[in-house]
Amino acid sequence: MLNGREYTFVKGPKVGALGEGLKDRFVSLPDVALAALRHYWSSHRNPNFLFPLGKNSEERHNAKRSMDRGGLQKSFQAIIKDCHIHKRISIHNLRHCCGTHLVEVGLNLRAIQELLGHESPKTTVLYTQLTEPVQQNTTELINTMMGRLSISLVKEK
Repeated sequence: MLNGREYTFVKGPKVGALGEGLKDRFVSLPDVALAALRHYWSSHRNPNFLFPLGKNSEERHNAKRSMDRGGLQKSFQAIIKDCHIHKRISIHNLRHCCGTHLVEVGLNLRAIQELLGHESPKTTVLYTQLTEPVQQNTTELINTMMGRLSISLVKEK
């Protein structure tokens, strides 16, 4: 699954890719995503590439190169159109959305930093947004945490 400097591979429940700054990125794959990747690969069974270049199964099976960035963008835009999404969305936007949704479900910011492959937590903060559900959940979490404390309020005499 090598393509010059860029590569993608699946190893168990993780996917690896060469990312920005020529850094390896490894992320956990949800079961449904892993199943989808396996299903896609079974449509061409190219021995070297997960996303081979080609317009049909036979071309993809025999491909000597992987799909390039432009092909990936075109495929992504076709999916966006099929989903009736009318906003301008790029593959890079998925990183921002993923980080924000992980905050919404309560994943620790440090874990998100690791998942996105950021060296600095400042970069992770830029990728995540403080959404209304997160703001509401913050108050609820603080109240839950404080409710666990055993505090007795005694009047002073």
